[in-house]
Amino acid sequence: MPKSTPKPSIYVAVFDYDKEAVSVHGPMSDDTEIASRVFAAQKNGRQVNYSSFQTDSVETVTAEARALQPSFRQVKRAV
Repeated sequence: MPKSTPKPSIYVAVFDYDKEAVSVHGPMSDDTEIASRVFAAQKNGRQVNYSSFQTDSVETVTAEARALQPSFRQVKRAV
């Protein structure tokens, strides 16, 4: 039986515009749970969104999050 190719790791950066903060989550293989939480928060009036990154490096995602929102005062790793 052939081996299946492993899925790349996914990290998610959640951008909270109300708090001017970013949190980085992962690694994970599926971002559905975080997407659902973000959509629920948006439905309740929160100014949040997220971006998914396929990488094995939390440092890469943290740097990307800082580059996307340099004015945010906090980037928290929630890994």
